[in-house]
Amino acid sequence: MKERKFVKEAVNKLLVAEFIRKATDNAGFGGIEMKRTPPFGTNITLYVNKPGLVIGRHGAKVQEITDELERRFKVESPQIEVKEIPNPRPEPPGCLEEDRTVP
Repeated sequence: MKERKFVKEAVNKLLVAEFIRKATDNAGFGGIEMKRTPPFGTNITLYVNKPGLVIGRHGAKVQEITDELERRFKVESPQIEVKEIPNPRPEPPGCLEEDRTVP
């Protein structure tokens, strides 16, 4: 039974990450961290190139994402934190290290 719970949570985490990636694609999505803290809910940290596009005017966009996470994915009181990527990579994420060192 515990295995089912862990698998269900992992699948839900993947679905949440995919939803957030699509919702913040125009801001240069770089990654996501999700941590469940029982007394407070779920802490979600988003790493993006342009945090202002994720937050929106007066926090409207981030509030919209929070409401959608509660309603659609049953995430318990999500607390979203948006952080800027300090050194964004200039190349696409699919490039390998060997490809960049061609003589």
